[in-house]
Amino acid sequence: AYELGDRDPAPMLARAQILIAKGDLEAGRVALEQAREHGAEAGAVGSLEGALRRLSGDHSGALEGYEAALASDPARVQLWWEVLGLVSQV
Repeated sequence: AYELGDRDPAPMLARAQILIAKGDLEAGRVALEQAREHGAEAGAVGSLEGALRRLSGDHSGALEGYEAALASDPARVQLWWEVLGLVSQV
């Protein structure tokens, strides 16, 4: 869809999530940046950024991503458990 001109960030976020879950972190990073450039919601970007950094071994960066997601959308309660786990590792 992107190649045909669609600039909706939702499929880009979904692609980033799938790539990150598969362990293709570099492609996931590219898809996430693309979604960010096209106006993706800050909470979703922060959440995926946190996951990407956590899987990359950057626990401090993961914490920053999750904190950004929580700040933009406090209803993301499930992230609190991620944040607590990361705090114990950092």
